[in-house]
Amino acid sequence: MKKTTLLITLLISAICINLHAEKEFTGKFVNMTSTTDAAEVYALSENGKWACGAHFASGDMNQAFYVWGSIWNTETGERIYLEEDPAIPCAAYWVNNEGTFVAGAHYDQPAYYINGEWHQLEMPRAYRNAVGEVSAVGFNEQGDTIMIGWAYTAATSGTIIRWINGKLDNDFKYRNTVREWETKAEMERTRGLSKDAKVYLISLDHCLLPVNYGGNLPTTYVMTEDTTIILERELEGLDRVSFVSGAELSRNGKWVVGSIYGVALTPEGGEGSISFLYEVETDRLQLLNGNEYGMSAVTVDDYGRVLYCRGGGGTPLRKPYVKREDKFIPLEDILVAYEGITAEQIDAMMTDEVEEAGEDDLGTLYDVSADGRTILGCGGPAKKYNWAAHLSHSVHDMDQDVNYTPISYDNLAAFYMNGNIILSGMVDKIELYNTNGQFIMQQEVTSAFVPVNLTPGIYIAKMYNNTTNTICSSKIIVK
Repeated sequence: MKKTTLLITLLISAICINLHAEKEFTGKFVNMTSTTDAAEVYALSENGKWACGAHFASGDMNQAFYVWGSIWNTETGERIYLEEDPAIPCAAYWVNNEGTFVAGAHYDQPAYYINGEWHQLEMPRAYRNAVGEVSAVGFNEQGDTIMIGWAYTAATSGTIIRWINGKLDNDFKYRNTVREWETKAEMERTRGLSKDAKVYLISLDHCLLPVNYGGNLPTTYVMTEDTTIILERELEGLDRVSFVSGAELSRNGKWVVGSIYGVALTPEGGEGSISFLYEVETDRLQLLNGNEYGMSAVTVDDYGRVLYCRGGGGTPLRKPYVKREDKFIPLEDILVAYEGITAEQIDAMMTDEVEEAGEDDLGTLYDVSADGRTILGCGGPAKKYNWAAHLSHSVHDMDQDVNYTPISYDNLAAFYMNGNIILSGMVDKIELYNTNGQFIMQQEVTSAFVPVNLTPGIYIAKMYNNTTNTICSSKIIVK
């Protein structure tokens, strides 16, 4: 009896020890900075071991031009170019768990990469001369490889395409549904595909912005084999012209995260972006607070756990956050709480020039692995400071206190690049002076980019936030 009791005690102790060990938060920060070019990461493999991306060189929607298509080993930082000649147009938007199968575009045509070679895919007859890409890949129960993408001939003219085992699926019929309007969408695109190829996230765009409140607005919906669920719906306090401006589907097809461009019912209510989380199985759309801080929900794992970015719109001047209860905590502050990740490691990937500009080291979040334990991002004004964080536990599992600076509207910064002052934070007005105090310009701010041609030198940008009556100054160095 004593032996049995002792054995049970030892077993319980062992279990407790193991449970304690599992709660040791360890991590690894991997610098994948592109030192020779400006290729940026776009997406992770499901397991988080590989990243893929490219660089948008030039062109418009009529002639997109991507180069330096690559994959990165997120555990070692090793980079593999998908073309021997980096100038050959190619891009990578999806990569498998082994880093052996890539989907994207080659010479501006939808294509996949395997065994060291690109294979272009057939286009529909009406789009033989168009630009196209493969944006996502899934595998159905029969073992077929399902590739989904789109082709476009202009900024507002495009169609969705599906390939099965590398062959054009002429029988694919996505539902051309709209909210209140009978007209056919001008731009049709896929925004996501679940890994089992059962759930599609589709956007039918009648126009890109609500310039005409009388109609022709985007419609975003989730499509399964037998259901179509439109994400746009009547929301308290918002007008019918409100629409989903950006969305991302989790790999298991259970969650959609993104932003709603909300237009208030009353003129004084204004308009702007509101983050949301949508649960596919229950048809539940949840608005996420944080709009007052300028937060955007940017990515979600298979458990519905959301990561946020603040500031800068689509620019790299952004700062990532994790929401705990009602508090937004900077991601960097959480990462350095993991054993094995230091602030020095994060700072090391940024150049002195970027740091002088007040640039946040982590920048924009691009993706998170299915289990939430690998996070992918890219910082810097040129969008080339790529990084990955491998964690023993999701940042949402961190159950210990983290030292952090509360969010404020005071975090305003500016730097100069390519004929633009680029702003970070919620800036309503900017004034520019030289180092002698001479006034140069003043401008109301409606975008993160303020066009102005400056001669080499040092300038002082004075930034105003009208919400809190905050005034901040930032040094701008023009070389």
